Amino acid sequence: FNQYAKKILSNNKEKPAV
Repeated sequence: FNQYAKKILSNNKEKPAV
């Protein structure tokens, strides 16, 4: 979960998708 959350957070910070 940590990995997924980290990836999502990073992605969201760069460009909000979902």
